[in-house]
Amino acid sequence: MNLKIPIPMKIYSNNNGSKSIAENPVYHHRTNHIDIRHYFIREKVKKQIIEIVHIDTQEMLADIFTKNIGRVVFEKLRDKMSLVL
Repeated sequence: MNLKIPIPMKIYSNNNGSKSIAENPVYHHRTNHIDIRHYFIREKVKKQIIEIVHIDTQEMLADIFTKNIGRVVFEKLRDKMSLVL
């Protein structure tokens, strides 16, 4: 499989707090509970291997599997994934 993966890879998030933590290498006393292994993302952002892109909650495709969403939002997200039910 000769796959070409675009760099930086985009990670879509609707959480501005997590985006700020990943992009800002400054130690914050409120984030001291974050385990060392979670700094993996911060390192990849710094090396420009991944990019965290903020999207609106209504556009978050993962919510179709994790949240109780209404029919209209469900159908909109389903259509974005090209699923037929």
